[in-house]
Amino acid sequence: MEEIAVRYIHFIGILFLASTLAIENMLLSKSMSSHSVKRLVLIDGLYGVSALVTLGAGLTLWFAVGKPSEFYAKTRFSMPKWDYFC
Repeated sequence: MEEIAVRYIHFIGILFLASTLAIENMLLSKSMSSHSVKRLVLIDGLYGVSALVTLGAGLTLWFAVGKPSEFYAKTRFSMPKWDYFC
């Protein structure tokens, strides 16, 4: 049961990460008012929180629950995922 919960948290974190990144992209412009900058700072904070949630849930899946850590460490997609995330 805990593996399913961590997987959902990881998936929701990834979706939230992508959503906040898209919102940041839409809010950026050449000239910004102070209200727009404050909104961008808020969205950037949410982006950071979602990145930490995604990272924490991913590491929990890797080392604590679910499949053995060798499964995640030996796949050919593990290093590109880390490169993309970092």
